[in-house]
Amino acid sequence: MIRNINDFDEKKSAKGYYWNYNEAPRYRIEKLKTKYNLPEIVAKILANRETNDSYIDEFLRPSLKDNLPDPNIIINMEESIKIIIKKIRSNKSIGLLGDYDVDGASSSAVLYKYFNDIGIYPEVYIPNRLNDGYGISKNSIDFFFKKKIKFLIALDCGTNDLINIEYAKKKGIDILVIDHHEVKSLGKPISIINPKLVNDESGLDILCTAGLAFLFVIGLNRELRKKGFFNNRNEPNLKNLLDFVAIGTVCDLVPLKKINRLLVKKGLDILSLKSNKGLKILKEKLKIERKLKASDLSFYLGPCINAAGRIGDSKLGFNLLTNNDEKALDDIANKLIVNNQERKTLENLAYIEAKKLIKEEEPNDFIFLYSKKWHPGIVGIIASKLVEEYNKPAFVISIQGIRATGSVRSVKHINISNIIDLLKTNKLIDAGGGHSMAGGLSIQVNKIKQINL
Repeated sequence: MIRNINDFDEKKSAKGYYWNYNEAPRYRIEKLKTKYNLPEIVAKILANRETNDSYIDEFLRPSLKDNLPDPNIIINMEESIKIIIKKIRSNKSIGLLGDYDVDGASSSAVLYKYFNDIGIYPEVYIPNRLNDGYGISKNSIDFFFKKKIKFLIALDCGTNDLINIEYAKKKGIDILVIDHHEVKSLGKPISIINPKLVNDESGLDILCTAGLAFLFVIGLNRELRKKGFFNNRNEPNLKNLLDFVAIGTVCDLVPLKKINRLLVKKGLDILSLKSNKGLKILKEKLKIERKLKASDLSFYLGPCINAAGRIGDSKLGFNLLTNNDEKALDDIANKLIVNNQERKTLENLAYIEAKKLIKEEEPNDFIFLYSKKWHPGIVGIIASKLVEEYNKPAFVISIQGIRATGSVRSVKHINISNIIDLLKTNKLIDAGGGHSMAGGLSIQVNKIKQINL
């Protein structure tokens, strides 16, 4: 064991074993250091791992022009773009329905900003976590129906909303879905863009909805250009949407590799220009003076935007991204910061109580907890922290009256989505869904104790 820094030997492991590895040629390391202005250790790692200069160049200096895929490789993309162009040409009003998390807010902002730039002003609905729940709700459909909007785009939700898509059809409303969630009980919207569909071969299933919305805008803009739409008007600079894409990508915890890494890197460049007033004001209030990094989006800006969807006015995050009035933005940023502080307090209290409840229970392979004290907006965070600490799947449920909602998080070897499906099949929960590592559910309180995991 190393007891003194002077005992450290870089050729040995912490246990005293000698490392055995191939050393790249010195000229190769020096070439990479000079060409890319790299520290010695980074140049060594790259030289040892990769001999292809074009790959290294793509990794260190990624280009949108050379690395963005054709949007039409995603199934239904081309058809969806044709649908939206018909709506634009016929001057049909457009609605945007985004989820209440950061990906929902940022993907909605991508489309809202683009449509504004081409002279279209959509009506936007961001669901309330308590009143609407996740996804397309009857409340949201009724909202658009009252506004006489017959076409809407659902963002970061809708893939499995079979019942409420049918409800929308009965109201005469067509829905186009842009989503990245796992497919379980596929709804029947007018079209659906989701690279997780079984017959999609794009290989872009690592994208979050903000990334998909950006590709949708690229494809739409290209087709509008071909049809002469920009002959008498300015064409938007699509790069200016990448700040939204970066925030959605980082905060939705999709892998930061390949196209996601490219979008985040370029989005951080746009964020450094401070062109978005809302993000600039929030950054200043959080006293972040350096150039933003991905970790700043994940640990500072993102949680503030997300806090509105958890315990506050769910539309505040979207408003921060899209409003241009500095006085209004100052107020929005203050509210988001307060919401986030409140969220932290509620989270800490709930986590302490959750750990006490675990100590009182018999040992089990699953954690299953419920309480009237826990705000439904924080149960997902509590479940994640419990999984991290105990390495067990965790069900954390918030009781409100005779009904309850819960979040579920899992470990790698247990597909929690299958368990949620089984609970639905046995009619122990009213609704639920998700993917292998995370999900949500709603349940009647009198059925909670019937669940035996």
